Amino acid sequence: MKIIFPDYYDEFKCTASACRHNCCIGWEIDIDDESLVRYRSVGGEFGKRLKKNISRKGSPHFILGENERCPFLNKDNLCDIYIELGEDSLCQICSDHPRFRNFYSGSTEIGLGLCCEAVTELVLRREEPVRFLFSEDDEPAEKSDEIEKNVLKTKYDVLGLLQDRRMTLIERVEKALRLCGAELPKLRTAEMAQFILSLERLDEKWTEVLTELANAPAIDFGGFGVYAESFGHEYEQLAVYFVYRHFGSQIFEGCKAGAMGLAVLSLQLLYTIGAMEYTKNGKFEFAERCELVRLYSAEIEYSQENVDILFDTFAK
Repeated sequence: MKIIFPDYYDEFKCTASACRHNCCIGWEIDIDDESLVRYRSVGGEFGKRLKKNISRKGSPHFILGENERCPFLNKDNLCDIYIELGEDSLCQICSDHPRFRNFYSGSTEIGLGLCCEAVTELVLRREEPVRFLFSEDDEPAEKSDEIEKNVLKTKYDVLGLLQDRRMTLIERVEKALRLCGAELPKLRTAEMAQFILSLERLDEKWTEVLTELANAPAIDFGGFGVYAESFGHEYEQLAVYFVYRHFGSQIFEGCKAGAMGLAVLSLQLLYTIGAMEYTKNGKFEFAERCELVRLYSAEIEYSQENVDILFDTFAK
């Protein structure tokens, strides 16, 4: 089986206690069956603590404490399971995060999700085009059907197109939309904000940003375009990321248009919010851009309901 990954994949390092948006706070943490068996076998006081803090209602999961903290996240924002039992004892979701995988008949794509602030900084700081590397594991590959072959060929054609810097990014995006048979509705800024507001929302900060966008006065897109020239590569990296993550994560007739529409609307929304912030403050600095992307990813990409709605909106 071929394993495909972006060339920055191995550069990721968890910032642990230095993280400002800890992934052990505010997320339900499910426990896979193998880890559940392992935790049941732990003895002593720590074993008692494990059993006390695991719920069996629905899928097994840790019982979150005050401020929705994982019960094993200590006062230093470090994991007591990791400290007491070692890295191999982390449950699958904790071991994987913020990684994601797309599974195909003959290959598996792996990547890093932008809901993690360390990943967001890693991706947005990168100026050179992304290369996609591969390795082989011992899993046998299955034969791809024609739909899957066609979708994946188009996906990597689009990824190459989006990084063709002989064209402007707008030209590349428009060609990619045509290649996938996707059409974006001509939404005004307020309409786009209202559409995203209609989706599931978790963080009040995200609601505040969208509400401000829905009611924003005239936005200086021309001024922001000039201002953003020095970091235009960030929007290319985002376009490539959205396509890599979502294009082919669902395989069905019409999925190319659905995935491309999701990617471009995501890019358009982030750019528009950036232009709003620039219009308001005369600047939109790197830390602010990273935080916006992280917030967007956490709210949209980590809600399967939201991803499905966006797919279905553009799929043909």
